[in-house]
Amino acid sequence: YGASAHQRSRLLVYDLGGGTFDVSVVAVEAGVVEVLASTGDNHLGGDDFDRLILERLNAHIRAELGIEMPEEDLTLQSRLRRAAEQAKIALSTDIYVRVDENHVGVVDEHPRHLSQELSRPDFEADLETRLTRTMELMSTALQDAGIQPRQLDQVLLVGGSTRIPRIA
Repeated sequence: YGASAHQRSRLLVYDLGGGTFDVSVVAVEAGVVEVLASTGDNHLGGDDFDRLILERLNAHIRAELGIEMPEEDLTLQSRLRRAAEQAKIALSTDIYVRVDENHVGVVDEHPRHLSQELSRPDFEADLETRLTRTMELMSTALQDAGIQPRQLDQVLLVGGSTRIPRIA
């Protein structure tokens, strides 16, 4: 990840993957990596961010398309989870993304189709409480390591969810 194991440095590793968040404070000297502190949350990651988008899609289907309980249709939920993940990835580069899914239900014998635009600002607002949690865990790791943020030489962002602009 760009950290040289041969120079003396203190690093914070912010690892936000699909299912978990981990933060570690490490010291590197003469090729030896010493973990000074590490903490995390096993229930915080990119999958949770997908669920936030999925909740938005389900709310839209209920409110705008008149389909009562889309969550009970497991096939639909599988399709929407895939669309939510693709939307999350697209929102890392685009400000807006449109989610289109055909045949999400039937109301009064008429098929209903989902077409909803999502915005990066709305998505980032939904992320805020989870991002606050990562900041709290970073503070804990720094405190446990006895290091002030200004004493860090580098912060390494690891994991696919760190590509989300608000996180980076």
